[in-house]
Amino acid sequence: MAVTNTSGAADQPGGTDEAAVEPGPRIRLVTPGSLVDQNMLTDPLSGEPSATGTVTLLFTDIEGSTRLVRRHGERYGDILAACQRLQRQAFAANNGREIDTQGDSFFVAFRTSKDAVAAAVAAQRALAAHQWPAGARVRVRMGLHTTEPTAWTGRFVGLGVHRAARLCAAGHGGQILLSEITHSLVEDALPDGLDMRYLGEHWLKDFDQTQRIWQLAVPGLQNTFPPLRAPDASASAGMCDETAAGTDADDDADSDSDSDSEHSAGSHLGWLASMADAAFVGRVTELRALRESWERARSGHRVLALVSGEPGIGKTTLAARIARIALDDGGLVLYGRWDEDVLAPYQAYREALSEYSRTCPRSVLRAEFSEHADEISRLFPEVAKRIGVVGTPLPGNAEAERFRLFEAIDGWLGTMAARRPVLTVLDDLQWADRSSLLLLQHITRALRATPLLVVATYRSTDHGELSDFLPRLVRDVGCRRITVDGLDDDETVALLGRITGGGLSGPDLALARELRADTAGNPFFLTEMMRHLVDMGTLFPAPLPASGRAPSADPAVPAGLPAPPNPLPAPLTPTGPLQPDRPLPAHLADLSGPPAPSQVEIPETVRDLVRWRLSRLSRECAAALDVASVIGHEFDVDILSTATRIDEMRLLDLLDEAQQAGLVHEDHDQAARYVFSHSVVRRFLRDNLGLTRAARLHRRIGDAFQDRQASAHAELAHHYWASADPAVADRAVHYARLAGDRALAEAAFDGAVLHYRRALDVLDRNGGGLRAELLLALGDAHGRAGEYPARDARFLEAAAAARSSDSTDLFTRAAFGYGGVLPPAVSPDPQGRALLEEALQRLGTADSPARARALGRLAHWIHHERPYAERVALCREAIAMARRVRDLATLATVLRHRCWALDGPRDVDEQLVDAAEILRLGEELGNHELLLDGLRIKMSARFRRGEFELAADTAATLTDLARELRHPEFLRIATMWNVVVATIEGRYGHAQRLAGELQAHLRQLGHSQIDLIPIGQALPMLWLQGRLADTRSLIDDIATLQSHIQIWPAMRAWLGAESGADDQVRQLLGRLSPDAPARLDENYSWWATIVAFIQAATAVGEQEWAGRLYDLVLPFARHNATLGLAGFLGAVTHHLGVLAGTLGRWDAACAHFEAALERHQTMGSVPFVALTQTEYALVLTARGCDGDRERAEGLRAAALRTAAELDLKAIRTRAARQIPPGA
Repeated sequence: MAVTNTSGAADQPGGTDEAAVEPGPRIRLVTPGSLVDQNMLTDPLSGEPSATGTVTLLFTDIEGSTRLVRRHGERYGDILAACQRLQRQAFAANNGREIDTQGDSFFVAFRTSKDAVAAAVAAQRALAAHQWPAGARVRVRMGLHTTEPTAWTGRFVGLGVHRAARLCAAGHGGQILLSEITHSLVEDALPDGLDMRYLGEHWLKDFDQTQRIWQLAVPGLQNTFPPLRAPDASASAGMCDETAAGTDADDDADSDSDSDSEHSAGSHLGWLASMADAAFVGRVTELRALRESWERARSGHRVLALVSGEPGIGKTTLAARIARIALDDGGLVLYGRWDEDVLAPYQAYREALSEYSRTCPRSVLRAEFSEHADEISRLFPEVAKRIGVVGTPLPGNAEAERFRLFEAIDGWLGTMAARRPVLTVLDDLQWADRSSLLLLQHITRALRATPLLVVATYRSTDHGELSDFLPRLVRDVGCRRITVDGLDDDETVALLGRITGGGLSGPDLALARELRADTAGNPFFLTEMMRHLVDMGTLFPAPLPASGRAPSADPAVPAGLPAPPNPLPAPLTPTGPLQPDRPLPAHLADLSGPPAPSQVEIPETVRDLVRWRLSRLSRECAAALDVASVIGHEFDVDILSTATRIDEMRLLDLLDEAQQAGLVHEDHDQAARYVFSHSVVRRFLRDNLGLTRAARLHRRIGDAFQDRQASAHAELAHHYWASADPAVADRAVHYARLAGDRALAEAAFDGAVLHYRRALDVLDRNGGGLRAELLLALGDAHGRAGEYPARDARFLEAAAAARSSDSTDLFTRAAFGYGGVLPPAVSPDPQGRALLEEALQRLGTADSPARARALGRLAHWIHHERPYAERVALCREAIAMARRVRDLATLATVLRHRCWALDGPRDVDEQLVDAAEILRLGEELGNHELLLDGLRIKMSARFRRGEFELAADTAATLTDLARELRHPEFLRIATMWNVVVATIEGRYGHAQRLAGELQAHLRQLGHSQIDLIPIGQALPMLWLQGRLADTRSLIDDIATLQSHIQIWPAMRAWLGAESGADDQVRQLLGRLSPDAPARLDENYSWWATIVAFIQAATAVGEQEWAGRLYDLVLPFARHNATLGLAGFLGAVTHHLGVLAGTLGRWDAACAHFEAALERHQTMGSVPFVALTQTEYALVLTARGCDGDRERAEGLRAAALRTAAELDLKAIRTRAARQIPPGA
């Protein structure tokens, strides 16, 4: 068979412009014109006439061969000969056949991929072990690809040959690259010690699709290389020749690594530069854990590393260390952090991806971004504008909007990671908003293989929203928890030695140990303490080295990093004998030598240190920092200048003073922006302002932001709200509403809740006439955030406010908002019904879209509590009115309400008609939600009507559309359907796995039917496995809570029948009239209730019940008994057969069972076939006609075989009861 390549096309022989061999220009192209009569073809592996088959091709090429020739001259011939000899030995030892050799390149074929890998490994080991002439560095790159080439005059030709050559050309000397096909063939049979690393998807020259590429890691050899020498990811097939210049050119263009700019493009170099001088000691265990996480990520996995510790313990410094390692490995480094005052949602992601977008080449960004532009433009409109892409997010419900945004961001990260592994550092996770945490959870749980490591740092206290998410994040398979503790004595000595620029001994060691005890080994506290001792005169700066820079804990700055413009102060040195040119503090004045540790004044906390340092600043500088602390962790010079009324040039001098004191530093990514050196500094400043002064500063800062036209609404809203100034209350409300609206557009619903709540807070303090409107907005935001009790409470408040102002429009909106999007089987709610009834009174009897919607919603909501006839009347009035007002959206809405308000067995045909109209309206209005709902209604109606194949076709269409639209609610429905199908077919293990995933998803969403859906889905399996009685306690609990739903008394009777409690069943049925089933409301749970009564009544031989049930069910003989889309309870003809058998109507029972067998067999329902066979055997045995006994035995034997295979205890129990006396 043909081997399929990664673009989906097979490596077909005889294609145009095929390559015979081509690692570089030395190996010739074979064009179609070169091919001769196919009868002349021979197999290069055997020399015999061609017999097509699968082979693995190996290309090798010496890296930098031209450089070697220039350096070694005539001796290069000996080097080349040795290189060829070592490779040929490895090829021959592993059954390789040399197809062609040109200069320093080989083309070799192997019958198996295992042999090819072994040969490549052996060749690389031999080359590495060889003693080359002095100065010679011989490194060979290799590429392997498995294909079915065409043999031609002793050669191989074909697209697969071309791919193997391009794969080799993309590598570096010493590197072994494998195509996806070869990787899949050898990954489970690698010799011990060998490993695979996924390098992502890359363009290969002349190929119009990216290729998935893997690297073979060989112990003892170099396994870390620069990014592949492949065309830019933005290159199309037509651009590849241009963008990949040099890919297969002569080795004059070779280099040992990519250029610095290419290596680091898109990485957050400013953050790494700001961390370049951070002293780093110890942390061996923690860094090893992060290295292991990075290596796992590089091999194609998603990994989350949660790094926790107290403030100042070195979490960010540790993250910076692994970031430098990742950058050196050719990875992409992204960085973002959250501020304590979360103004905009997704802050850390915005920072990380905005910085990436700013520095990434535009062509690459366009290729990565364009596929996801519609959704990502919600958060990054500036990126869309930069690359000229217009994005319009799809409308939909809240869950769908958020899911699509998250999928788009994950897809963007995945596209980046296809080019090179990605490390994303998310700092200060404890301050993350809920939307950010949901996004983190989504990214780490996604199933797509992606080389991505997320390092998230957070404080071990003060978790906020994080508290609820930590257990979920930790449960993920790819999560690694790392706790950073204080330094021990030796590490403290090492740290202080780094800071002082020399080793410590004697009294200095004692001082270091005392400092360690007082600071618990906190590196930030230790460093600040050393600053304090310098300022106190206990330590003096050591002379700077000749470079003028302080020595760093890690002197090697990664390629592409700018030198930090403001390094830490010069290293400190112990004073030794005190220098007389500096006056001593009073408490040290009597010392004639270095002070004893007990004589050094040690502040008790970092806050004390900050206070002491601030006291040494000029009053003007300290005042400016006070204002800056109110602006935020980062602050712009222009805003600070306006708010402080200090000239910018003077302000820069003051900020230099603060920088020298180690309190702030310049932002390396954005000019004229400064950052506090640590959150402790900013918090101290802000907390010491006092409420009144802070409020006044917020007002001034708000005005400064308002003067700057481009300020974000969230910043303005925050400062005006915090100012608590009645004079700007209208601004606070205005900007908070705008910020809330923006957060909704960004699917950051919890952020919208915050802003609308603040707007209401201002309104409550200062008065105003927007209360109802704000409550409506807040209720909607709560609903979108999944906070349903809060949603309904706000809509009730909005209704009260609208009632007070006598606003019918606002009241109607509140009535519609209460309860949110109603599920098909909505539970009764007196408040919801009362709101809709009052809205109808306010709207009057005149036709209007609002009145039609209210009528339809009311009919839907009273599904379980008002008679069927009343619901029919409401639906008819609603639909007629919607047609009269000619409002298509309203018509679609009331049709949907009717489908769930009238959901009994006699409504199925009308539901199909309604579904067709909803689908037509969805097309006409361009509304994807309508299309999906129409498909759901159509699928449900067909399933219940007995048209299983048509229902399955509709389910497939719905699933495809839900996936295309990334709509989680309808993807959930698709999963429910898959559970139903697996249960029908008896694939119970698969059904349980899917059901478990579904239940976890429902729990995560806080779904209103989280208790009912799992029971409905498990009911058929538990029934046939004889385990229905296991649910007694759960069903009793639910029946107590939901006594209004008619199914639960019937379920209790069925449970009694299944457990053999016949007397209890008779008592339960005796409390009811045999006419009770006929009085049941025909709604969502009707069939489950009827089946429960049938099972209970027939188990105890209640013939009167059986007769009434038979007459009730007979009109629906062609249907299936279902629990909506949650469960299948058998063909109705099966239950008619059971009832007829109980009544002694043998012939009718046999006819029903024959129809049921045909239905179940057509559906592929092995378990229900066995159930029908069992019941049918009983009827045949009882009837006793010619051939009945033999037929019964055959049916019973077949049923028992199925029961044994699927562990259907209920089938075995029923079959045992049917063995007639004397049999």
